[in-house]
Amino acid sequence: MAQEQRAECGSAHNAPSGVTRRGFLGLAPTAMTTVGVLAACSQGQSQPPAQAVLDKETRREIAFWPRNATDKIAFDAILPVAKQQFPNLTVNMEVPAGNLLDKLKVSLAADTPPDAVVISLTWTRFMIAQKAILSLQDYVKRDKDVADNLKQFAPAAVGAYTFEDKLYALPTTNEGIVLWYNKDAFSEAKLPFPRDIEDDPAKWNWNTVVEMARALNRGSGTGRQRYGVMVTGRKTNAAISESWGNLVYGNEARFLNDAGTKWVLGSKEGLQTIEWIVDLQKRYGVHPEVEHYLEQNILDRTLFQEGRLGMLIQGEFLSRYLYGNQKPAGGLPFQYDIAQLPFAPGKKKRGSVFNGTAAGMIRGTKQPDGVWQWFHALSSKEAQQHITNHWGSRGAHQGTYETWLRDGGGGGPAGLNYQAIVKASNTSTSYPVSPYLNQDDLVNPCTDVLFGKVFTLKQLPSEGLREMETEINARLQSAGAPAAK
Repeated sequence: MAQEQRAECGSAHNAPSGVTRRGFLGLAPTAMTTVGVLAACSQGQSQPPAQAVLDKETRREIAFWPRNATDKIAFDAILPVAKQQFPNLTVNMEVPAGNLLDKLKVSLAADTPPDAVVISLTWTRFMIAQKAILSLQDYVKRDKDVADNLKQFAPAAVGAYTFEDKLYALPTTNEGIVLWYNKDAFSEAKLPFPRDIEDDPAKWNWNTVVEMARALNRGSGTGRQRYGVMVTGRKTNAAISESWGNLVYGNEARFLNDAGTKWVLGSKEGLQTIEWIVDLQKRYGVHPEVEHYLEQNILDRTLFQEGRLGMLIQGEFLSRYLYGNQKPAGGLPFQYDIAQLPFAPGKKKRGSVFNGTAAGMIRGTKQPDGVWQWFHALSSKEAQQHITNHWGSRGAHQGTYETWLRDGGGGGPAGLNYQAIVKASNTSTSYPVSPYLNQDDLVNPCTDVLFGKVFTLKQLPSEGLREMETEINARLQSAGAPAAK
Protein backbone atom coordinates (compact mmCIF):
# COMPACT_ATOMS: atom_id res chain seq x y z
CA MET A 1 0.00 0.00 0.00
CA ALA A 2 2.81 2.41 0.86
CA GLN A 3 4.40 1.74 -2.49
CA GLU A 4 1.12 2.51 -4.28
CA GLN A 5 0.83 5.77 -2.34
CA ARG A 6 4.33 6.75 -3.38
CA ALA A 7 3.63 6.06 -7.04
CA GLU A 8 0.42 8.11 -6.90
CA CYS A 9 2.18 10.93 -5.10
CA GLY A 10 4.93 10.91 -7.69
CA SER A 11 2.72 11.03 -10.75
CA ALA A 12 2.49 14.31 -12.66
CA HIS A 13 -0.53 16.48 -13.34
CA ASN A 14 -1.86 16.42 -16.88
CA ALA A 15 -0.32 19.78 -17.74
CA PRO A 16 2.29 21.03 -15.30
CA SER A 17 2.97 24.67 -15.88
CA GLY A 18 6.41 24.75 -14.31
CA VAL A 19 7.85 27.48 -12.18
CA THR A 20 7.13 30.96 -13.51
CA ARG A 21 9.89 33.02 -15.01
CA ARG A 22 9.82 35.34 -12.01
CA GLY A 23 9.77 32.37 -9.67
CA PHE A 24 12.61 30.68 -11.53
CA LEU A 25 14.80 33.75 -11.44
CA GLY A 26 14.05 34.02 -7.76
CA LEU A 27 15.37 30.50 -7.36
CA ALA A 28 18.61 31.21 -9.19
CA PRO A 29 20.76 32.99 -6.57
CA THR A 30 21.05 29.91 -4.40
CA ALA A 31 20.22 26.27 -4.74
CA MET A 32 18.94 26.32 -1.15
CA THR A 33 16.01 28.41 -2.31
CA THR A 34 15.15 25.90 -5.01
CA VAL A 35 15.32 22.96 -2.65
CA GLY A 36 13.29 24.87 -0.09
CA VAL A 37 10.20 24.80 -2.28
CA LEU A 38 10.11 21.01 -2.25
CA ALA A 39 7.26 20.64 0.22
CA ALA A 40 5.07 17.66 1.03
CA CYS A 41 3.21 16.07 -1.88
CA SER A 42 -0.10 15.63 -0.19
CA GLN A 43 -1.12 16.72 3.26
CA GLY A 44 -2.41 13.93 5.42
CA GLN A 45 -0.88 10.98 3.53
CA SER A 46 1.16 8.75 5.78
CA GLN A 47 4.66 8.14 4.46
CA PRO A 48 7.30 5.65 5.57
CA PRO A 49 10.21 7.19 7.47
CA ALA A 50 13.45 7.93 5.65
CA GLN A 51 15.28 5.07 7.35
CA ALA A 52 12.78 2.60 5.84
CA VAL A 53 13.50 3.89 2.34
CA LEU A 54 17.25 3.83 2.93
CA ASP A 55 17.48 0.53 4.77
CA LYS A 56 20.48 -1.57 3.78
CA GLU A 57 18.99 -4.99 4.46
CA THR A 58 16.16 -5.38 1.96
CA ARG A 59 17.52 -6.63 -1.36
CA ARG A 60 16.76 -4.24 -4.22
CA GLU A 61 17.55 -4.54 -7.91
CA ILE A 62 16.84 -1.90 -10.56
CA ALA A 63 17.31 -1.41 -14.30
CA PHE A 64 18.90 1.91 -15.25
CA TRP A 65 19.33 3.21 -18.81
CA PRO A 66 22.16 5.61 -19.67
CA ARG A 67 21.73 7.31 -23.06
CA ASN A 68 24.95 6.04 -24.58
CA ALA A 69 28.37 4.53 -23.92
CA THR A 70 29.80 7.87 -22.81
CA ASP A 71 27.16 8.19 -20.10
CA LYS A 72 27.78 4.62 -19.02
CA ILE A 73 31.49 5.24 -18.41
CA ALA A 74 30.61 7.84 -15.76
CA PHE A 75 27.89 5.72 -14.16
CA ASP A 76 30.09 2.62 -14.11
CA ALA A 77 32.57 4.64 -12.04
CA ILE A 78 29.74 5.51 -9.62
CA LEU A 79 28.61 1.92 -9.04
CA PRO A 80 31.22 1.30 -6.27
CA VAL A 81 30.02 4.47 -4.52
CA ALA A 82 26.45 3.20 -4.56
CA LYS A 83 27.51 -0.28 -3.45
CA GLN A 84 29.42 1.14 -0.51
CA GLN A 85 26.38 3.14 0.59
CA PHE A 86 23.84 0.41 -0.17
CA PRO A 87 25.35 -3.10 -0.32
CA ASN A 88 21.81 -4.42 -0.81
CA LEU A 89 21.34 -2.53 -4.09
CA THR A 90 22.09 -3.92 -7.55
CA VAL A 91 22.00 -1.53 -10.52
CA ASN A 92 21.80 -3.19 -13.93
CA MET A 93 22.77 -0.81 -16.71
CA GLU A 94 21.64 -1.14 -20.28
CA VAL A 95 22.44 1.28 -23.08
CA PRO A 96 19.41 1.17 -25.39
CA ALA A 97 20.02 0.45 -29.04
CA GLY A 98 19.02 3.56 -30.97
CA ASN A 99 17.22 6.52 -29.46
CA LEU A 100 16.56 6.23 -25.71
CA LEU A 101 13.31 8.19 -25.78
CA ASP A 102 11.86 6.08 -28.58
CA LYS A 103 12.73 2.87 -26.76
CA LEU A 104 11.36 4.26 -23.50
CA LYS A 105 8.00 4.98 -25.15
CA VAL A 106 7.87 1.45 -26.51
CA SER A 107 8.71 -0.05 -23.14
CA LEU A 108 6.06 2.04 -21.40
CA ALA A 109 3.43 0.94 -23.93
CA ALA A 110 4.42 -2.69 -23.32
CA ASP A 111 4.45 -2.18 -19.54
CA THR A 112 8.12 -3.24 -19.41
CA PRO A 113 9.89 0.04 -18.65
CA PRO A 114 13.24 0.41 -16.91
CA ASP A 115 13.12 1.69 -13.36
CA ALA A 116 15.08 4.85 -14.16
CA VAL A 117 16.81 6.54 -17.10
CA VAL A 118 19.06 9.46 -17.95
CA ILE A 119 16.66 12.12 -19.20
CA SER A 120 17.11 15.17 -21.37
CA LEU A 121 15.55 18.47 -20.39
CA THR A 122 14.25 18.86 -23.94
CA TRP A 123 11.62 16.14 -23.46
CA THR A 124 11.19 15.93 -19.69
CA ARG A 125 8.31 18.36 -19.28
CA PHE A 126 6.25 16.67 -21.99
CA MET A 127 6.89 13.21 -20.53
CA ILE A 128 5.89 14.47 -17.09
CA ALA A 129 2.59 15.57 -18.60
CA GLN A 130 2.24 12.04 -20.00
CA LYS A 131 2.74 10.77 -16.43
CA ALA A 132 5.82 8.83 -17.52
CA ILE A 133 8.27 10.50 -15.12
CA LEU A 134 7.48 10.50 -11.41
CA SER A 135 7.98 13.30 -8.92
CA LEU A 136 10.87 12.91 -6.47
CA GLN A 137 9.55 15.57 -4.13
CA ASP A 138 8.38 13.29 -1.35
CA TYR A 139 11.66 11.39 -1.31
CA VAL A 140 13.65 14.63 -1.07
CA LYS A 141 11.47 15.75 1.81
CA ARG A 142 12.28 12.57 3.75
CA ASP A 143 15.98 12.35 2.88
CA LYS A 144 18.02 15.04 4.61
CA ASP A 145 21.28 13.93 3.00
CA VAL A 146 19.96 14.45 -0.52
CA ALA A 147 18.27 17.73 0.44
CA ASP A 148 21.61 18.94 1.79
CA ASN A 149 23.46 17.75 -1.32
CA LEU A 150 21.02 19.58 -3.58
CA LYS A 151 21.90 22.82 -1.84
CA GLN A 152 25.36 22.41 -3.37
CA PHE A 153 24.05 21.80 -6.89
CA ALA A 154 24.02 24.51 -9.56
CA PRO A 155 20.74 26.38 -8.98
CA ALA A 156 19.87 26.30 -12.68
CA ALA A 157 20.20 22.51 -12.74
CA VAL A 158 17.75 22.00 -9.87
CA GLY A 159 15.41 24.71 -11.11
CA ALA A 160 15.27 23.31 -14.64
CA TYR A 161 13.84 20.01 -13.40
CA THR A 162 11.41 21.61 -10.95
CA PHE A 163 7.84 21.97 -12.18
CA GLU A 164 4.97 23.30 -10.07
CA ASP A 165 7.35 23.35 -7.10
CA LYS A 166 8.13 19.65 -7.45
CA LEU A 167 11.51 18.14 -8.32
CA TYR A 168 11.09 15.50 -11.03
CA ALA A 169 14.67 14.40 -11.65
CA LEU A 170 18.07 14.27 -9.99
CA PRO A 171 20.39 16.57 -11.99
CA THR A 172 23.50 14.87 -13.32
CA THR A 173 25.26 17.47 -15.48
CA ASN A 174 25.69 21.23 -15.65
CA GLU A 175 26.84 22.55 -19.01
CA GLY A 176 28.00 26.14 -19.50
CA ILE A 177 27.78 28.12 -22.75
CA VAL A 178 30.62 30.55 -23.39
CA LEU A 179 32.47 32.41 -26.11
CA TRP A 180 35.65 30.75 -27.36
CA TYR A 181 38.14 32.96 -29.15
CA ASN A 182 41.35 32.72 -31.16
CA LYS A 183 43.84 34.41 -28.88
CA ASP A 184 46.51 34.71 -31.55
CA ALA A 185 44.08 36.48 -33.87
CA PHE A 186 43.22 38.97 -31.12
CA SER A 187 46.91 39.67 -30.53
CA GLU A 188 47.49 40.16 -34.24
CA ALA A 189 44.60 42.64 -34.44
CA LYS A 190 45.78 44.39 -31.25
CA LEU A 191 42.39 43.88 -29.59
CA PRO A 192 41.75 43.48 -25.86
CA PHE A 193 41.19 39.88 -24.85
CA PRO A 194 37.51 39.25 -24.08
CA ARG A 195 38.37 37.59 -20.74
CA ASP A 196 39.86 40.89 -19.58
CA ILE A 197 36.71 42.91 -20.30
CA GLU A 198 33.98 40.27 -19.88
CA ASP A 199 32.43 41.93 -16.81
CA ASP A 200 32.19 45.40 -18.37
CA PRO A 201 28.92 45.83 -20.33
CA ALA A 202 30.28 48.99 -21.96
CA LYS A 203 33.28 47.15 -23.43
CA TRP A 204 31.88 43.64 -23.95
CA ASN A 205 28.55 43.75 -25.76
CA TRP A 206 27.05 42.90 -29.13
CA ASN A 207 28.22 46.20 -30.62
CA THR A 208 31.82 45.73 -29.55
CA VAL A 209 31.67 42.13 -30.77
CA VAL A 210 30.85 43.48 -34.24
CA GLU A 211 33.78 45.91 -34.07
CA MET A 212 36.12 43.11 -32.97
CA ALA A 213 34.78 40.75 -35.61
CA ARG A 214 35.53 43.31 -38.31
CA ALA A 215 39.08 43.66 -37.07
CA LEU A 216 39.51 39.86 -36.88
CA ASN A 217 38.05 39.14 -40.32
CA ARG A 218 40.53 38.28 -43.06
CA GLY A 219 39.34 38.19 -46.67
CA SER A 220 35.85 37.83 -48.11
CA GLY A 221 33.56 35.16 -49.50
CA THR A 222 33.41 31.51 -48.49
CA GLY A 223 37.11 30.96 -49.12
CA ARG A 224 38.32 33.68 -46.77
CA GLN A 225 41.15 33.03 -44.33
CA ARG A 226 39.13 33.93 -41.24
CA TYR A 227 35.64 35.01 -40.22
CA GLY A 228 35.21 37.36 -37.29
CA VAL A 229 32.51 35.47 -35.40
CA MET A 230 29.99 32.60 -35.64
CA VAL A 231 26.85 32.34 -33.51
CA THR A 232 24.35 30.19 -35.45
CA GLY A 233 25.71 26.71 -34.76
CA ARG A 234 24.39 23.73 -36.72
CA LYS A 235 20.94 23.00 -38.11
CA THR A 236 19.51 21.11 -35.16
CA ASN A 237 17.16 21.95 -32.32
CA ALA A 238 20.21 21.70 -30.06
CA ALA A 239 21.51 24.94 -31.58
CA ILE A 240 19.09 26.76 -29.28
CA SER A 241 21.15 25.71 -26.28
CA GLU A 242 24.53 25.48 -28.00
CA SER A 243 24.66 28.77 -29.86
CA TRP A 244 22.11 31.29 -31.18
CA GLY A 245 19.42 30.65 -28.52
CA ASN A 246 21.67 32.06 -25.83
CA LEU A 247 21.47 35.45 -27.50
CA VAL A 248 17.68 35.33 -27.18
CA TYR A 249 17.87 35.02 -23.39
CA GLY A 250 20.71 37.54 -23.27
CA ASN A 251 18.41 40.14 -24.82
CA GLU A 252 15.64 39.31 -22.31
CA ALA A 253 13.50 37.67 -25.00
CA ARG A 254 11.81 34.28 -24.56
CA PHE A 255 10.75 31.36 -26.72
CA LEU A 256 7.67 30.34 -24.73
CA ASN A 257 5.49 31.88 -22.07
CA ASP A 258 5.95 30.43 -18.58
CA ALA A 259 3.03 28.00 -18.89
CA GLY A 260 4.42 26.57 -22.14
CA THR A 261 1.18 27.40 -23.95
CA LYS A 262 2.32 30.12 -26.38
CA TRP A 263 5.38 30.70 -28.61
CA VAL A 264 6.56 34.28 -28.06
CA LEU A 265 9.88 34.61 -29.90
CA GLY A 266 8.28 37.20 -32.18
CA SER A 267 8.48 39.84 -29.45
CA LYS A 268 10.35 43.11 -30.00
CA GLU A 269 13.40 41.70 -28.17
CA GLY A 270 13.22 38.42 -30.07
CA LEU A 271 13.10 40.22 -33.41
CA GLN A 272 16.05 42.43 -32.44
CA THR A 273 18.06 39.32 -31.62
CA ILE A 274 17.38 37.52 -34.90
CA GLU A 275 18.00 40.69 -36.89
CA TRP A 276 21.39 41.13 -35.22
CA ILE A 277 22.35 37.54 -36.06
CA VAL A 278 21.34 38.04 -39.70
CA ASP A 279 23.19 41.36 -39.86
CA LEU A 280 26.44 39.61 -38.95
CA GLN A 281 26.23 38.06 -42.43
CA LYS A 282 24.20 40.54 -44.45
CA ARG A 283 25.30 43.92 -43.13
CA TYR A 284 28.69 43.40 -41.53
CA GLY A 285 30.04 40.45 -43.54
CA VAL A 286 31.85 38.89 -40.59
CA HIS A 287 29.87 35.64 -40.15
CA PRO A 288 30.13 32.40 -42.16
CA GLU A 289 27.56 32.13 -44.95
CA VAL A 290 25.09 29.75 -43.33
CA GLU A 291 23.66 28.35 -46.56
CA HIS A 292 27.10 27.47 -47.94
CA TYR A 293 28.30 25.71 -44.80
CA LEU A 294 25.02 23.81 -44.45
CA GLU A 295 25.41 22.57 -48.02
CA GLN A 296 29.03 21.59 -47.39
CA ASN A 297 28.15 20.06 -43.99
CA ILE A 298 31.01 21.94 -42.32
CA LEU A 299 30.47 22.47 -38.60
CA ASP A 300 31.34 25.53 -36.54
CA ARG A 301 33.80 23.54 -34.45
CA THR A 302 35.69 22.52 -37.62
CA LEU A 303 36.07 26.14 -38.67
CA PHE A 304 37.35 27.02 -35.20
CA GLN A 305 39.79 24.09 -35.15
CA GLU A 306 41.19 25.29 -38.47
CA GLY A 307 41.74 28.82 -37.15
CA ARG A 308 39.06 30.23 -39.47
CA LEU A 309 36.95 31.79 -36.71
CA GLY A 310 37.94 34.68 -34.48
CA MET A 311 35.10 34.04 -32.01
CA LEU A 312 32.58 31.25 -31.52
CA ILE A 313 29.62 30.82 -29.16
CA GLN A 314 29.53 27.20 -28.06
CA GLY A 315 29.20 25.04 -24.97
CA GLU A 316 31.91 23.71 -22.72
CA PHE A 317 31.58 20.41 -24.61
CA LEU A 318 33.57 22.05 -27.42
CA SER A 319 36.56 21.20 -25.24
CA ARG A 320 36.31 17.60 -26.47
CA TYR A 321 37.31 18.84 -29.93
CA LEU A 322 40.02 21.24 -28.74
CA TYR A 323 41.88 19.29 -26.07
CA GLY A 324 39.70 16.27 -25.32
CA ASN A 325 39.55 12.83 -26.89
CA GLN A 326 38.35 14.20 -30.25
CA LYS A 327 40.99 16.91 -30.70
CA PRO A 328 42.90 17.14 -34.02
CA ALA A 329 45.83 14.74 -34.24
CA GLY A 330 48.38 17.53 -34.38
CA GLY A 331 46.60 19.80 -31.94
CA LEU A 332 45.44 23.31 -32.78
CA PRO A 333 47.80 25.66 -34.68
CA PHE A 334 46.96 28.64 -32.49
CA GLN A 335 46.30 29.66 -28.90
CA TYR A 336 42.73 30.15 -27.73
CA ASP A 337 40.86 31.21 -24.62
CA ILE A 338 37.35 31.57 -23.16
CA ALA A 339 35.12 34.43 -22.03
CA GLN A 340 31.61 34.77 -20.66
CA LEU A 341 28.99 35.67 -23.25
CA PRO A 342 28.78 39.34 -24.29
CA PHE A 343 26.00 41.54 -22.94
CA ALA A 344 23.14 42.60 -25.17
CA PRO A 345 23.22 46.38 -25.80
CA GLY A 346 21.91 48.30 -22.81
CA LYS A 347 21.70 45.21 -20.60
CA LYS A 348 23.53 44.77 -17.31
CA LYS A 349 22.83 41.05 -16.93
CA ARG A 350 23.73 38.11 -19.10
CA GLY A 351 21.46 35.27 -20.14
CA SER A 352 22.04 31.77 -21.46
CA VAL A 353 20.22 28.49 -22.05
CA PHE A 354 20.49 25.66 -19.55
CA ASN A 355 20.27 22.16 -20.97
CA GLY A 356 21.91 19.68 -18.59
CA THR A 357 20.81 16.07 -18.09
CA ALA A 358 19.27 14.33 -15.07
CA ALA A 359 18.16 10.92 -13.80
CA GLY A 360 14.43 10.27 -13.65
CA MET A 361 12.22 7.62 -12.04
CA ILE A 362 9.91 5.99 -14.57
CA ARG A 363 6.24 5.15 -14.14
CA GLY A 364 5.72 1.45 -13.56
CA THR A 365 8.88 0.86 -11.56
CA LYS A 366 8.50 -2.03 -9.11
CA GLN A 367 11.40 -0.73 -7.05
CA PRO A 368 10.84 2.98 -6.35
CA ASP A 369 12.82 2.76 -3.10
CA GLY A 370 15.66 1.03 -4.93
CA VAL A 371 15.66 3.83 -7.51
CA TRP A 372 15.81 6.36 -4.71
CA GLN A 373 18.79 4.62 -3.15
CA TRP A 374 20.57 4.91 -6.51
CA PHE A 375 19.61 8.59 -6.74
CA HIS A 376 20.73 9.10 -3.12
CA ALA A 377 24.16 7.83 -4.14
CA LEU A 378 24.16 9.91 -7.36
CA SER A 379 23.55 13.08 -5.36
CA SER A 380 26.72 12.66 -3.30
CA LYS A 381 29.77 14.77 -4.00
CA GLU A 382 31.85 11.64 -4.56
CA ALA A 383 29.50 10.36 -7.26
CA GLN A 384 29.16 13.77 -8.89
CA GLN A 385 32.95 14.05 -8.98
CA HIS A 386 33.02 10.98 -11.22
CA ILE A 387 30.58 12.72 -13.58
CA THR A 388 32.76 15.82 -13.67
CA ASN A 389 35.83 13.67 -14.28
CA HIS A 390 34.43 11.27 -16.87
CA TRP A 391 31.38 12.72 -18.64
CA GLY A 392 32.80 15.56 -20.74
CA SER A 393 30.51 18.03 -18.95
CA ARG A 394 30.65 18.89 -15.27
CA GLY A 395 28.46 17.27 -12.65
CA ALA A 396 25.65 19.32 -11.15
CA HIS A 397 27.36 19.43 -7.72
CA GLN A 398 29.38 22.65 -7.59
CA GLY A 399 31.73 21.18 -5.00
CA THR A 400 33.30 19.06 -7.76
CA TYR A 401 34.58 22.03 -9.78
CA GLU A 402 37.68 22.84 -7.75
CA THR A 403 39.60 19.83 -9.00
CA TRP A 404 38.22 20.35 -12.50
CA LEU A 405 39.54 23.92 -12.51
CA ARG A 406 42.85 22.84 -11.06
CA ASP A 407 43.14 20.22 -13.81
CA GLY A 408 42.70 22.80 -16.55
CA GLY A 409 39.01 22.23 -17.21
CA GLY A 410 39.49 18.48 -17.32
CA GLY A 411 42.87 18.31 -19.01
CA GLY A 412 43.08 21.51 -21.04
CA PRO A 413 45.90 24.04 -21.46
CA ALA A 414 47.02 25.85 -18.34
CA GLY A 415 45.89 29.44 -17.82
CA LEU A 416 42.61 29.43 -19.74
CA ASN A 417 39.62 31.25 -18.30
CA TYR A 418 37.81 28.09 -17.18
CA GLN A 419 35.99 30.12 -14.52
CA ALA A 420 33.88 31.57 -17.34
CA ILE A 421 32.39 28.10 -17.86
CA VAL A 422 31.62 27.71 -14.17
CA LYS A 423 29.99 31.14 -13.99
CA ALA A 424 27.78 30.53 -17.03
CA SER A 425 25.04 28.66 -15.18
CA ASN A 426 24.57 31.60 -12.79
CA THR A 427 22.53 33.37 -15.46
CA SER A 428 21.02 30.43 -17.33
CA THR A 429 17.34 29.64 -17.89
CA SER A 430 15.78 26.39 -19.02
CA TYR A 431 15.66 25.29 -22.63
CA PRO A 432 12.13 25.98 -23.99
CA VAL A 433 9.84 23.07 -23.07
CA SER A 434 6.08 22.59 -23.02
CA PRO A 435 3.82 20.00 -21.39
CA TYR A 436 1.71 19.93 -24.56
CA LEU A 437 4.23 19.07 -27.29
CA ASN A 438 7.37 16.99 -27.52
CA GLN A 439 10.59 18.71 -28.49
CA ASP A 440 10.42 17.98 -32.22
CA ASP A 441 6.81 19.09 -32.63
CA LEU A 442 7.49 22.23 -30.61
CA VAL A 443 10.86 23.37 -31.95
CA ASN A 444 11.16 21.91 -35.47
CA PRO A 445 9.23 24.79 -37.10
CA CYS A 446 11.62 27.26 -35.46
CA THR A 447 14.73 25.42 -36.65
CA ASP A 448 13.32 24.85 -40.14
CA VAL A 449 12.35 28.49 -40.65
CA LEU A 450 15.59 29.95 -39.29
CA PHE A 451 18.03 27.64 -41.06
CA GLY A 452 15.93 27.10 -44.15
CA LYS A 453 14.99 30.73 -44.76
CA VAL A 454 16.08 33.42 -42.29
CA PHE A 455 19.72 32.56 -41.54
CA THR A 456 20.17 31.70 -45.23
CA LEU A 457 18.95 35.20 -46.15
CA LYS A 458 15.87 34.03 -48.06
CA GLN A 459 13.32 35.57 -45.71
CA LEU A 460 13.19 38.65 -43.50
CA PRO A 461 13.47 37.93 -39.76
CA SER A 462 10.07 39.53 -39.09
CA GLU A 463 8.39 37.29 -41.67
CA GLY A 464 10.14 34.19 -40.40
CA LEU A 465 9.18 34.84 -36.80
CA ARG A 466 5.53 35.34 -37.79
CA GLU A 467 5.57 32.12 -39.80
CA MET A 468 7.02 29.97 -37.01
CA GLU A 469 4.80 31.60 -34.38
CA THR A 470 1.67 30.84 -36.39
CA GLU A 471 2.70 27.22 -36.93
CA ILE A 472 3.88 26.47 -33.39
CA ASN A 473 0.92 28.14 -31.69
CA ALA A 474 -1.47 26.23 -33.95
CA ARG A 475 0.23 23.01 -32.87
CA LEU A 476 -0.02 23.98 -29.21
CA GLN A 477 -3.71 24.76 -29.58
CA SER A 478 -4.34 21.44 -31.33
CA ALA A 479 -2.55 19.64 -28.50
CA GLY A 480 -4.92 21.15 -25.94
CA ALA A 481 -3.02 24.18 -24.71
CA PRO A 482 -5.43 26.82 -23.40
CA ALA A 483 -5.55 30.07 -25.31
CA ALA A 484 -2.88 32.36 -23.89
CA LYS A 485 -3.76 35.98 -23.21
